[in-house]
Amino acid sequence: MELRKYLSTAPMLPSLPKTPAQAAKALSQIGRWCGRQPYYYSVAQHSVFVAQHVYRATHSKQLARAAMVHDLCETVIGDLPEPIKNCIEWYQELEEAVDRAVIGTTCLPIHDGNVVDADTAIKGRERNWINGSGAPVFVGPHEAKTMWMLAWEDYDGKLTW
Repeated sequence: MELRKYLSTAPMLPSLPKTPAQAAKALSQIGRWCGRQPYYYSVAQHSVFVAQHVYRATHSKQLARAAMVHDLCETVIGDLPEPIKNCIEWYQELEEAVDRAVIGTTCLPIHDGNVVDADTAIKGRERNWINGSGAPVFVGPHEAKTMWMLAWEDYDGKLTW
């Protein structure tokens, strides 16, 4: 289906979170891989791991904050596994449109090479975690929201965009 036709017939898409606190709550309530794992693992916790990786590599708090919101589009369109995303012709166009709104709202470089590399590295670790190898402690939505907000503050994030 063509993107324009989908958007004209789809129910109203939710708007982006208006504050970091709203982002933390929304990201903590979205399970990675559509919740298809034996434990709860949220997009918020994933984002914190990506931010930690970026910060260790760059010592840039701005890039760490960008990593914290690199999947913010998923608060609007959800999190789909990569193979499914790749099968839906118009999905990438939709994701890019929402990402442009994320960049415009947060003024953070979510597509910076360091953020992309860190996301790829964490995805590799996640594949191992699924198989039980070196998995961290996974937390529920409330704890993931708190974890995200504490990391945001550690990277000098403000309470507004």
